[in-house]
Amino acid sequence: MSALRENYDIWADDIDLVRVRTRPADEEIRDLCRRFVEMSAGERERIRKSFTDEELYTVWSFSNRCVAFAIHDREPAPLSDGLIAYAMLTYDRMDFRDLDVSYLMYGARRIGYDLTADINLAASIAEPKIRKILVDRYRLLSVRKDLGAGLVEIQTHSGPGLIAKSVVRYNPSRPLEQGVLDLAELVMKEGYKPSSLTIATSLPAIWFRQEDDLQLKKILESAPGCASLSGALYPGVRPEFELHQLLVWLLEVPDPDDTVALVDRANQSRAGIVNLPIADGPLFCLAVAKSMRSGVSSHETPESMNRFSEPIRSILCKVNQST
Repeated sequence: MSALRENYDIWADDIDLVRVRTRPADEEIRDLCRRFVEMSAGERERIRKSFTDEELYTVWSFSNRCVAFAIHDREPAPLSDGLIAYAMLTYDRMDFRDLDVSYLMYGARRIGYDLTADINLAASIAEPKIRKILVDRYRLLSVRKDLGAGLVEIQTHSGPGLIAKSVVRYNPSRPLEQGVLDLAELVMKEGYKPSSLTIATSLPAIWFRQEDDLQLKKILESAPGCASLSGALYPGVRPEFELHQLLVWLLEVPDPDDTVALVDRANQSRAGIVNLPIADGPLFCLAVAKSMRSGVSSHETPESMNRFSEPIRSILCKVNQST
């Protein structure tokens, strides 16, 4: 019998690690962490073996969520829980690319907490392969200024949160991270679960007419900053809801006139795809509703997408006024 009864509802109103609320699964795994430390080696191994593959990733998700809790509350205890949860994982049943402690280390640095003792405790109760990753990664990253965590702390209406950061140049004059969070909340109100909020990303030319347009490429490449998110249609909205997606980019360009050119080039609808381009000053937003199956029309139509127009304009205006 598994040690877990709770799991995470992916359709809840959490938004990545930007806005995370305590869920029943958090409470259950936190309690298990406290008991796991006191167990014998044999009992700990039985706990690991009791987890299904899905439950292992529930524990892994909890470990990541602990970083957001620590950042929001400026408390180190969630980081300690996150490391114990990490020690529950089984290397051979996980994607090795997911087994990294850089998120937890980033959280510790942001709140000024020394993780050394917690790393040592987690390593002492982890299986050998996980123990090696914990010790080796901590030793390697401890001497680096850049942890390569791919996360940055941002301020939100509900307090500090964490947003993913890619590797594209990012020095906008406007708070695009706040803008993309506002867009995520809009998307949620309009029937889509937002996820994958990311800054320092780019807007692909494929979403415009004539993607090989040299002026278009020049404008996109000159952008000092871009943020993006994706939205999944909520269950029950329509049959095969899982096929329908809403993609949103928020871009700042050096010359406000360039946003006019972007709007013109983005005004198109193709089979299964509906575009909505909106501009305000140097800010450009592109929302793309699409079906992920060839031959299936988008859930949205050009007419239904118009409901996003004024709210997006308001968000762009607000971001522009935040400079």
